[in-house]
Amino acid sequence: MNWKLLLSISDLANGPWPERAREAAERLTRSGQQPSDGKRLLAALQAMFIETGKIEITSEDIVAELCRNPLDIWATYNKGGKITQRQIAVLLDAFDVHPVSLHLTKRKDFSRQGYKLSQFTDPFSRYVPEDPIIQSPTKTSSTKQRSAKKTKRKHSRRKR
Repeated sequence: MNWKLLLSISDLANGPWPERAREAAERLTRSGQQPSDGKRLLAALQAMFIETGKIEITSEDIVAELCRNPLDIWATYNKGGKITQRQIAVLLDAFDVHPVSLHLTKRKDFSRQGYKLSQFTDPFSRYVPEDPIIQSPTKTSSTKQRSAKKTKRKHSRRKR
């Protein structure tokens, strides 16, 4: 839509301009399709939930896992320092995902903030593409195997 006027002008100019304008528009549009930081975070969190097999992860553990690789974007996200729990919360707020209290020890005074896998059902399905770079086939197949095992357990419980 943004290119419509410029392409119309190039068509009126004739000569090599229509072809050059379309090539430039295609090149510039393609290069501008990098995922946002929020979408990158969602992809990283999805991989984290898959790798760990956990249904709850504390914000503290998320920061530690994201910054494990010093060359990754999250290790230098905060003006050269590692991403903070607050920055994670702000990025996830765009997807209507907010930190919740996780009662890992069942003691209310020792609860920590974090995220539950169930909070990400909609954002993962909408915003995380089925990309081989983000999701390797082994991770995806192991997830399918886990969900198949859970389904078998549910059905066997019902029969009893």
